[in-house]
Amino acid sequence: MKRLLTLILIFITTPSWAENEFFNSFNIDVGNAHETADTISRYYLGQLPLDSNKAKIDLNNTEKNLNQLIQSSPKNPILYFIKGLNYSLLASYYKQAGDKKFKQSLKNKTSAYEKAIQLDNKKQTLLSASIYATMKYSLPEKYKIKAIQKELAQGGSGDNESQYWYLHWSNINSLQKAGRFKEAKQALKNMRQELADEGLSQSTYNKISEQAEYNLNQAIAQKRVQTNTSSKPHKKIKQSKIDTKTLIIVIITIASLLAFISISVYELKIKKRK
Repeated sequence: MKRLLTLILIFITTPSWAENEFFNSFNIDVGNAHETADTISRYYLGQLPLDSNKAKIDLNNTEKNLNQLIQSSPKNPILYFIKGLNYSLLASYYKQAGDKKFKQSLKNKTSAYEKAIQLDNKKQTLLSASIYATMKYSLPEKYKIKAIQKELAQGGSGDNESQYWYLHWSNINSLQKAGRFKEAKQALKNMRQELADEGLSQSTYNKISEQAEYNLNQAIAQKRVQTNTSSKPHKKIKQSKIDTKTLIIVIITIASLLAFISISVYELKIKKRK
């Protein structure tokens, strides 16, 4: 029910006149940036060939246009997402062309996506679930988790219910991999509560939560073993240092005794000769 209400709210608040390529792909209006956004969308959807010189010219021009738009609206997260998407396409173009510039384009894409999430990190989310679903795959762990949670809060971006519940699993799994076990446990609790609210506690979707719980418990147990194992070698190293120190003292002592004995024997021989 919560997911259904969220999707209905998005549909109601969406302007019906916003009929353009970008809107159709990402369910969001971009205002006066729609021409630039539409050009990027056509390349993104494969409607225009990316392996052409025209693609390079178009994408470089859209980058310039976006920079101008961002100067006018520097706190608009939508523009930074579009910019990141443009860099993603440029990276694909450069990689196909065997140009090393694709590495820098990928870095620029990640930076733009991170900026979009930072600017959208407010109570009123501006970026759609589809946008977060697009960004999350190429982000560092911290931002990937934020993107998944923003997508989840909007009811997901998938076409069926299974994708929504697997998004819950993805959230739990990402938190688990980040070692944020307390948050992962809470995310699992939230998922099960939502399943109960929807009357799905006994459904096949509950198996997803059971698998998530099993994986989480395994990770926590493994972490404990690693912590216990890593704490023991320190004692061995300390003991090893003590043994080495003791060995040095023994060697010096033996050497001193041997030197003393040698001197004594030498003096005794001298006396005998006299």
